[in-house]
Amino acid sequence: MNLDVPDTSSNLEPLIREGVSQIERKSNHDEIREIIRPVIDDDCKYLCKTCNKSLEKGKIPVNALCNGFWLGKIPDELACLTYVEQLLISRVRHNRCIIKVASGRYKMHANAITFHNPVTKIYDTLPPPLEELDEVLAVMFTGPCQPTKKDLQCTPLLVRQKQISKALEWLKLNHSDYFDIGISQENLSQYPLSDAPVVIDYRQSIINKE
Repeated sequence: MNLDVPDTSSNLEPLIREGVSQIERKSNHDEIREIIRPVIDDDCKYLCKTCNKSLEKGKIPVNALCNGFWLGKIPDELACLTYVEQLLISRVRHNRCIIKVASGRYKMHANAITFHNPVTKIYDTLPPPLEELDEVLAVMFTGPCQPTKKDLQCTPLLVRQKQISKALEWLKLNHSDYFDIGISQENLSQYPLSDAPVVIDYRQSIINKE
């Protein structure tokens, strides 16, 4: 049984901790400020009995957000990224990926296989040059006919130049690992406004059974 957070009589002061939370910044002019209150997800409505017992004793629950688990709400700049866009904003490159997209008459499905990179690469400038993407991402499309632009819009292969820029700018403002990252407008301009960024190998297949 869970308790309503507003109705709990437990002391929430143990959930107030320094250095684990930060208010979202909107521009470079905004100061870095912490949340000066108990670190609780605003969408959280209930408190489990186990956590409530810890709070009654004045202790921090093991799974409390203030134990370093607080991430804050996922912003729109990151929530709507496709798989390939997530690759392009990642500061650490540790694997390579092959994606197979099978298209039928009524549906489409994709499988991805990742391989460990021999040497992990850490980027100081993002996104990486477009030619580097061919080294870490390969795509094979199978089906009765060549994929159309509409087909590609339904896959995780879509790259939107504007969305990458927004995501990197947000991370630079709000993520400690990105504060010194360089955003290359030259590299960014190499990517499509809204399309797949790599050559897609097409193999005709009438039946797409695995």
